[in-house]
Amino acid sequence: MKRLLLAAGIVFCAGCAPILVDRAMSGTPRAAGGHSAPGVQGEWRVTAIGSALIPAANAPTVQIADNRVAGRTGCNSYSAPLQAGGERFSVGNAVSTRMACGDRIMQQEHRFLRALESVEQVRPAGRQLLLLDGNGQVQLRLSPQ
Repeated sequence: MKRLLLAAGIVFCAGCAPILVDRAMSGTPRAAGGHSAPGVQGEWRVTAIGSALIPAANAPTVQIADNRVAGRTGCNSYSAPLQAGGERFSVGNAVSTRMACGDRIMQQEHRFLRALESVEQVRPAGRQLLLLDGNGQVQLRLSPQ
């Protein structure tokens, strides 16, 4: 029981703790095309899920560092493993807290997590960052936070 509580506490706090970035580590995310994307790591705000624009008030956040993405969905905190290198930028299954929010925010959270888990590529676009699926379709559009 103590191990379960400890594991739950670590997962819960993973989205809360500041993430320190060491850009020299292997596994640094790279942009589609295999070029290093030094502006990928950091804190981002989701401005669109697919083609749906997201209001800033409850926008999900994405913190990218080394082999992990974490942030807030608009309601809950989440964390997920990240595999990156070459053209690969793959987000694994996310774990999140389980607070209940209004229907609109919960639907946004579901769409966001589903889109995040489908990401296989990243492409810088000016000051924005595009997260794409395996077919090159934009799943998430991010702006610096």
